[in-house]
Amino acid sequence: MSLSSSYSGWTVSDNASWISVSRTGTSSYKIVAAANTNSSSRTGTVTVTSAGVKKTVTVSQPANSMTVTASSNSFAPGGGTNTITAKPLTGSTSYSTAATWLTVTKSGNTYTVKAAANTTGKVRSGVVAITCGNITKSVTFKQNPYTLTLGSSSASAAAAGSNHTISVSSNYSGWTVSDNASWMSVSKTGSYSFIISVTPNINGTSRSGSVTVEAPGVKKTFTVNQAANSMTVTASSTSFAPGGGTNTITAKPLTGSTSYSTSAAWLTVTKSGNTYTVKAASNTTGKARSGNVTITCGNITKTVTFNQTAHVIKVDLNSIPAAATPLPLH
Repeated sequence: MSLSSSYSGWTVSDNASWISVSRTGTSSYKIVAAANTNSSSRTGTVTVTSAGVKKTVTVSQPANSMTVTASSNSFAPGGGTNTITAKPLTGSTSYSTAATWLTVTKSGNTYTVKAAANTTGKVRSGVVAITCGNITKSVTFKQNPYTLTLGSSSASAAAAGSNHTISVSSNYSGWTVSDNASWMSVSKTGSYSFIISVTPNINGTSRSGSVTVEAPGVKKTFTVNQAANSMTVTASSTSFAPGGGTNTITAKPLTGSTSYSTSAAWLTVTKSGNTYTVKAASNTTGKARSGNVTITCGNITKTVTFNQTAHVIKVDLNSIPAAATPLPLH
């Protein structure tokens, strides 16, 4: 700044910390204003004093401003990278964030924001704040969770066993599937389905098991209900003549093979598939008798009782000839 004074000993001073002044000769002085990094304008004064005469110069400085933009405000469930660009009129910037799943690195006024995979099972958001002086601009980032949907929630399996293909919809291709029962097995059949293989249930009680499908932060359960086995047992006849003979037992389980047992020594049993041939020996005990044959499939047992009559001897007293001489009476 130039001035004209007849007094060469004039002085110059200011009233603001952001202003500095200095003489640059007998007829000029320099005013230096520091950068205004704040969001409000400011005013200061410079006073020139010469032999009791004072002159004041007003210094006005405009406010700072800053624009902040993000390449994107969303992250995929698996994470990724976005960029924040800060453009203040003047000054450098800094950042802060309370989101532990966001990692921020700074290069000048450009910020690289990296998100970890979202394993919470919920939508989450995090804020990165960019500051220059007393100006703060916040950028909010949103991240969706992994999703997992099953085509159905349960299946009914026949006692004889069955296979079931279940569709899966997920934004995570690495989902896993497992089961909790020894009588079934599961396996993925691609990114969009899995198959459940159910073995035959040879027992007379129904059973249930579950299949668990998981992606990071999300779990779905699928229920498998399997019907009980049943069995009918019929005999061609349950009686034998005293001289013995043969009868047949036919077992018809819904599923599974059968076996037999008997404690009757006079019965001989032979098996062919689920058909049993029962042979009875001649009854020489003089009494009627019975014996059991038990057919088993899993925990199902059916018992067939066979009866055999005794031999009968008939004597015709009328056919005995009378004695020629009467027998003496005593």
